[in-house]
Amino acid sequence: MAYAFVFITGAGKTVIASAIIDEFLGRDAALAYFYCDFQQARTTHTCQILRSLLAQLLIKSKKEWLSSFSDLRERKARGSGPPSDNSLLCDWLLRAAKLHDRPIVVIDALDECKDQELEDLLDIIPRMNDGHLRLLLTSRTEQIIKETLAVFPCIPLQERNDVIEGDMRTHIAKELQSRRKLRVMTADLQAEVMSTLLMKAEGMFRWVQCQLDSIARCISANQVREVLESLPKGLNETYERILLTINEREFHGPFVRRTLTWLIVAMEPLHIQQVQEAVKIELGQPAIDDETGPMNVTGLIEACSSLVSLDDQRQILSLSHFSVKVCLCSM
Repeated sequence: MAYAFVFITGAGKTVIASAIIDEFLGRDAALAYFYCDFQQARTTHTCQILRSLLAQLLIKSKKEWLSSFSDLRERKARGSGPPSDNSLLCDWLLRAAKLHDRPIVVIDALDECKDQELEDLLDIIPRMNDGHLRLLLTSRTEQIIKETLAVFPCIPLQERNDVIEGDMRTHIAKELQSRRKLRVMTADLQAEVMSTLLMKAEGMFRWVQCQLDSIARCISANQVREVLESLPKGLNETYERILLTINEREFHGPFVRRTLTWLIVAMEPLHIQQVQEAVKIELGQPAIDDETGPMNVTGLIEACSSLVSLDDQRQILSLSHFSVKVCLCSM
């Protein structure tokens, strides 16, 4: 049996998928899972997804499985590399699933695969639904995905705002108490922020996060109320407003445009130092002038506002959400 969770953009599908995965792991289930991530191209290749799922099911098997995979052993004996044929990998995955009584596969964020890779994955998914393997998928409501998943039971999360609201309330309350610039607001103003965001969020955690970022930049209570009275509708309008605000700042625009361009076209995650060097490049200039670059990392990140995020541990700068890339590429 296969199930598909269908989300509106920014509704927190990966968080929900992670919670489901944690629940299964806690039960010591025969689980294999995979997160598709637009920031890392290799995670959106169908063969990489199938290889990972196959390996997980084989590793978790308590049965002797080598005898059932003589073709895999022969391939290794010949010194061949990992298989890249999606049909073969799917066959092996289904055979590996038979090693378990109740195997489960979770694939998160189908929509973050694009073009041919997405078509390849959507060709394979119906074959995976063989009646033995339990399959759970998450995605935004893109038409090609919607058509492929139409034969599966779908759970559209946007129709369950009553369930989501509790999580949304908890998230906003945590942000209001943990962020210094929000914590200083009076209890009445915090309550006003809470009620307004809950009323207009429409299940979009990402939208809420951007509005909280905007509110955190306010200096007075009146400014907070002005933000609440003119909240953008949806993520695209939110990002357009952020870009407009950036362009109105005299010195920020060029650096932000270059930073976003590099993050969009990068094939692999970029270290913050790589980005700092990249934004110094001037077309037509024979050499890089260090004096033209940002003086510090903090200034560059703050200039990009809610559009980017920095992984403090790995020092990787990336677009803050898949929806940012979608919006920027459509402009």
